Amino acid sequence: MAINNEKDVQQDAIRAKVRRGFTFANMGGRNGLTVLNNNLSRLTEKFEEITKLPLKDASVKVDFFPIDATNTRLGLDTMLVTFSYRNGFSLKPQKDGEQKPKEYVQPNTGVYALILSSSGDTVGAEEVIVDNRQYTINRYPTEATVDPEITKDFLAYAAQRLGLSTEGKFDTVIYAGGASLYTDRTNIENTDEVTNVLINAISAAQTVIDSQPLPVAPFVDDINLVDHNRPDDGRLSDEVEQLEIERKLLNGVAIDPHGNIIRADWGVNLISRINRNSGGYGLGSAANPVIKTTGYTDIVMFNPAISEKQDYWNRAIRDTPDGKQILAPVHVFTSIVPTYSRSKGNFLYGLAVAATAVRYDYWDFNAILNPAEHPADDPHSIAGLGYEVANLLDTEFAPFPTPANTPDYNDRIWTNLIGDIWSKRCSFAIEAAVGTPYYWIVRDFVLAAYESDRDIRSADSATGRIMAAANHLTNGRLAELYGGGENALVGHRVCFALNGQQFVAGSYVNSAGETRSLQDFDRRFLDNTVKKVEDLEYTNAWVRATSGLDIAADVRVSTQLDIIYGLYAHANVTGYGPRVNMEEQFMALLQQAVSEVGPSVDNRSHYENRSDAQFNTYLGDAMFENFHTTMLRSNGGRQASRNGGQRRHSFF
Repeated sequence: MAINNEKDVQQDAIRAKVRRGFTFANMGGRNGLTVLNNNLSRLTEKFEEITKLPLKDASVKVDFFPIDATNTRLGLDTMLVTFSYRNGFSLKPQKDGEQKPKEYVQPNTGVYALILSSSGDTVGAEEVIVDNRQYTINRYPTEATVDPEITKDFLAYAAQRLGLSTEGKFDTVIYAGGASLYTDRTNIENTDEVTNVLINAISAAQTVIDSQPLPVAPFVDDINLVDHNRPDDGRLSDEVEQLEIERKLLNGVAIDPHGNIIRADWGVNLISRINRNSGGYGLGSAANPVIKTTGYTDIVMFNPAISEKQDYWNRAIRDTPDGKQILAPVHVFTSIVPTYSRSKGNFLYGLAVAATAVRYDYWDFNAILNPAEHPADDPHSIAGLGYEVANLLDTEFAPFPTPANTPDYNDRIWTNLIGDIWSKRCSFAIEAAVGTPYYWIVRDFVLAAYESDRDIRSADSATGRIMAAANHLTNGRLAELYGGGENALVGHRVCFALNGQQFVAGSYVNSAGETRSLQDFDRRFLDNTVKKVEDLEYTNAWVRATSGLDIAADVRVSTQLDIIYGLYAHANVTGYGPRVNMEEQFMALLQQAVSEVGPSVDNRSHYENRSDAQFNTYLGDAMFENFHTTMLRSNGGRQASRNGGQRRHSFF
């Protein structure tokens, strides 16, 4: 991104000084002074307090620059956090005996923006008309974090404060993303809370530099699984690591580093145990989480009477004689956060492991969807789905049986329902709202989802960067599974998205007084409000808005807001975000490559399949075939089956 250097900025200010207007709101900045209000001043002081401690690596440089609201076109206080390496590097390393001077290049500087506001703030509104109804769609501070003009201003300001020239080929500042920091959710006086905010910002700024291609980023080599110090691999090392998976059903709520609520119906933690050898004695360590994942399971429906081309989601899946298996799960990751390095390689490894864990021993059916594992008042019970299925198949209009509505409910009822109604397929998706602390981690996936078929062929594309990281992670095995050869990874998609597909971010307070994420709103949530067949229109409208083809973004958003406010008038909307749907072939081959190259992972939360023979047969033969291979193991035995990585069409 081309930006003006410091000299140009000063010259522009001189030329504009002849006459300039003012507003009463910005008089504090009329003399070029930065006027720090209470929150920005306190945040600056807290950052200074935290960074007084010496950095672990003296070769890196961290700075932060407050910008008061009067000096930004956004009109909100902003804190820029920057990261760079202190020392330059040589483009042409000297050979032995060579007297030529080295040509040094200053490494890039990553810039992350924190926009201070209240969770109820808006920065504008748009009026739209949908079905002859007028809607007001508010715009939020979160959206400023991806606005090209505003982010350009952030980069120019950081370059000016750092004294960087932006005219050279390599000497640049790079935008790492940004997030809203809500002062009514984050206690700026709390050192722990502010430290988490700062660590996330530094991680983003560092990662964007480390993700640049050589020679711009010569210091970092992302993880390669063959280098992992695992037990019994014959490698001489003072420490080896055993990895474990811990799976949990959660209460539906998780909190990100900025106090935002995200949906978390289940969690998958990758845990490390380090064994250090000393004098022949093995000294074990405590368990340390290294990648934490949260998510929820959405449900899609297939209409046997509708052809593939008529509707994107309601496709005919004619893989069963009776055509009644019309429900399928979509496992949506709401956070995948490595505890330490948040490189793309670490994220991809976490994605592969978490996806495997969700399906391993069919945990999604044994626990995530099984009504016997959830409270009777679960707002995402499978019960309400029965109304939709009954309406579609013209059967008795009644909910699916659960312990809450069927006194004699047992495992056989559940397993029979799986065999009768559920499709053999599943899929995976990622959600992260724009302007939230985790968005920067998935930003390349969002970009890749919207890249054209031509764009994805470029190594500089988001798709190319993800593919390269995944191939490096698996020591080249991913490319082999795609067919091998120099261009094996070229032209393959990683993920995709519907045009204008958005979810509404924010929170609401339920009837029990609990504050929960607006991601709660989905098919099951709305189906469980049904009393009569006419009530299904809420679900139908929601599905069209979130999953229909060729629907404008403002129509999608206004429809969702209409339903949300209709049920919870005081819902707190803070912004919007994309859903990124993972391409089936990429997920299958990534999982296989990681399984073959990486270490075994012990499963700490093993679910035994139900004893019902129909259940076992159905799941063993019918589920997502590409996930039979697994890096997980139970009772010390690693599964070794391989499936060859044949081409599968995208599930959707």
